[in-house]
Amino acid sequence: MTDKSIQECKFHISAYDTDMKSDCKLTSICNYLEETASIHTSNLGTSPEEFVKRGIAWVLSRLKIEMTRYPEWQEKIRVKSWPRGDIGLFLYRDFIIYDSDDNILGKATSAWLIIDIAKRRPLRPGPFLKEFELSNIDEPILSETLSGIGKYDKGETIFTKTLRYSDCDINKHANNVKYVRWMLDALPLEQMETETIKSFEINYLKETKMNDKVDISTNKIAEDTYVTTVNKGNETNCKAIIKF
Repeated sequence: MTDKSIQECKFHISAYDTDMKSDCKLTSICNYLEETASIHTSNLGTSPEEFVKRGIAWVLSRLKIEMTRYPEWQEKIRVKSWPRGDIGLFLYRDFIIYDSDDNILGKATSAWLIIDIAKRRPLRPGPFLKEFELSNIDEPILSETLSGIGKYDKGETIFTKTLRYSDCDINKHANNVKYVRWMLDALPLEQMETETIKSFEINYLKETKMNDKVDISTNKIAEDTYVTTVNKGNETNCKAIIKF
């Protein structure tokens, strides 16, 4: 593996990254993963900004995170990431999160699409792969593949959200971490205060834009497992399985 085929970024857990237990929030973990991926694509010459100039965009389609331990306030961590190649329309990228003693805190795998912005359609990744220096790691970092979350009843609507300025990103639609935030806010507070999320898997299905109104719903399917969805009318824009 060459230096360019893998990216490492260091992060300091600030007070605004932590929850009521002084643990790093899952949303902050997602931000670290996204930042590491963005820096890597920029170093490889395929930054989100450059893609937008070409009329195309990176879109996160699927993500799964498994955490062994959440870092605490003032801890220093590092995130290692590498692109793993493509299957069909998806480009895959994996992550490992380490503490300052090189203990593994968590692992994540993700699937990305390249979208034609004007047509709002995914493009075959093959022509773009030549712009990457892929790693020689073939095995996924997690044992389970990102095959997609099945159908569940959406459950109870916990709250409704109208998208505003702070929700949107460079592509003028809701940033992927905003969905995570809404979903965590829809979980029972008493469980969030006393337990930790061990596994979080999310599928992004349809974009939401400025001024869209969405419902965030939760369905408890087991004692430690919830399915949460973001719905615009009768459409499901995003869904996740969250396990404590």
